[in-house]
Amino acid sequence: MNKWRALALLAGSPVVVCCTGYVGGNSTERAGVGGAPGNPSGLASSGTASVPGAAGAGPPSSVDCSRPHAAPFHGLLLTPSQYDHALEDIVKVTDDLAKDFGAGVAARLDEVEVERRADAATTAAAKAAATASSWSPCLPPAVDAATCEAQIVDRVGTAAFRRTLADSEKAALTALFDAGVKEKDFTTGLEWFLAGLLQSPDFLYQFAKPIAGEKAGQVVALGASELASRLAFFIWDSIPDQTLLDSAMQGKLADAQQLGGELGRMLTDPRFTRGIVQFYSNWMRLEGFREVARDDPGLTSDVNAALRQSLLMSATEIYSAPSPNISALFSGDSYYMNAALRTFYGVGTGGADFAPTKLPNQGRHGILTHPALMTLLARPSESNPIARGLFVQRTVLCNQIPPPPQGVTIPPLPPGMDGLPVRKRLEQHTAVALCAGCHSQIDPAGFRNVRVSRRRRRGWSAHAVAWIYRTATSGLAQFW
Repeated sequence: MNKWRALALLAGSPVVVCCTGYVGGNSTERAGVGGAPGNPSGLASSGTASVPGAAGAGPPSSVDCSRPHAAPFHGLLLTPSQYDHALEDIVKVTDDLAKDFGAGVAARLDEVEVERRADAATTAAAKAAATASSWSPCLPPAVDAATCEAQIVDRVGTAAFRRTLADSEKAALTALFDAGVKEKDFTTGLEWFLAGLLQSPDFLYQFAKPIAGEKAGQVVALGASELASRLAFFIWDSIPDQTLLDSAMQGKLADAQQLGGELGRMLTDPRFTRGIVQFYSNWMRLEGFREVARDDPGLTSDVNAALRQSLLMSATEIYSAPSPNISALFSGDSYYMNAALRTFYGVGTGGADFAPTKLPNQGRHGILTHPALMTLLARPSESNPIARGLFVQRTVLCNQIPPPPQGVTIPPLPPGMDGLPVRKRLEQHTAVALCAGCHSQIDPAGFRNVRVSRRRRRGWSAHAVAWIYRTATSGLAQFW
């Protein structure tokens, strides 16, 4: 693994950091703790977030990278994918039990979400207990029941909590295990233990435990196990393995050279692919494909699923390139298509599997004009430049577009009329002084070329994409 592959992973990270990593309160700050789930700001203790500010303050105009900065400490609730991947890595349960969990950086555990996680925990525990031979370090009668129970509590508890268990925690988990054994048998005890473990806050959240003497506003480095957890959830979208935890406990992650070696190992692990897929799925909000609907009967569920997969392949192919470069995200007119997509768009020939397919002379450039993203950011019967412009401004350029002032009624977009393109309707809308302030920022990045067909939509103009690319890459340069 060469250094460029490591840099390729980090190349996309500033996009998320600059969007989410600013300080908005006066709580104790931890280097790399703040931001969204999956936020890579835990990889360093400086230069990844903005200076502290008053509550509610927005991102500053510049970042002083000469001294450590960090977002305020918050417990991070595991995302649905992190929850599922953790179950897979701890007890080999792969049933997508978190599919209905609330997600996003603002996800909180209300009564409904607590109940959903309780149901998921009991379901996972029952299945894991029934298939314990595939993951458990031991089972009676091969190993004495009491000895095996202690081994399971220690190993599985450490994996779930991502740190060494305290004696009080071992005692509580052992008592739960023993209660199940007393109720029926060892398998029942194992099921009760897992059901309780998987509902514990120490499993459901990424925590940074306060250190004695900490003061509000003070920047404090992540502890060893906390850093290991942040690294694993960002790179693998899951828990640290035992090797990473051992490195953390031995103090190796505090040494830059040894940390680099551990990162190199993690990037060669198959779980790295899982991590980058989830990173781009979150960044591009691909969960929206569940609700895509069109007035075109040709857009079947197979085409819809293929579009999503094609976009992911286009976004992640930089990690297999000989010299990975983030510029590849915004360039090229070749897209991965399978038989369903080639038939739908009427281009190219080939087999059933995905293969690079040229879409020349359509004004397409990289992921921003990928057919899948254009589909995701459109209405059922027409294009939606506002949604595309907001995606570019917020997700790619990290610009905050404020909501309309409170109490102000925004005039609706003029209704569709025969012969009046969406662009012309938007231009009429933007001509209203009340709308111009925001739409003059949003609309240009979302406009496409004039020639449009309902099925083979044209991309944004080459000039617009070039401007977006220059703006995005110049903004990222400060982090490289």
